[in-house]
Amino acid sequence: MCEMCSANVIYFGEFIKGWHLVRARKNGRVMKKRDWGLVRANDPEFIFSTIPVKDHDSDSKHNKFLDELVKFIPEIKNTPGMGYKLVEAFTSQNKYKRTDPYFEYFLFDYLAKFIQKAKASYRKSGVDWMDKNSDFSIRKT
Repeated sequence: MCEMCSANVIYFGEFIKGWHLVRARKNGRVMKKRDWGLVRANDPEFIFSTIPVKDHDSDSKHNKFLDELVKFIPEIKNTPGMGYKLVEAFTSQNKYKRTDPYFEYFLFDYLAKFIQKAKASYRKSGVDWMDKNSDFSIRKT
């Protein structure tokens, strides 16, 4: 069974061409409940637990962004080859410039903005469904 099936993920959509964002609804083989995953095929290439928050101009909100970013950076550091493919996906679509030194900063803010606009999709037995009785909130920490 693939990791996305074992973790019963919520699908948020394709955030950049070829890459999808998911969130675990239960513990899988690797993903834990509420973990996020960046997916290219069946299994997440990157798994992280930090909820992406977007950057703000105010100092207090910017400080929260930086606090969460510090947790996110070690989680997103996976294999150099896969990281390169993720950066390449953004640069090939002119969403990120290689001259910008902080890709993780950019990605964290980008994912936060994507999540705010994304429509979560739940799947059960190949049919889209919404579990209205679940205690699981997509934005719950």
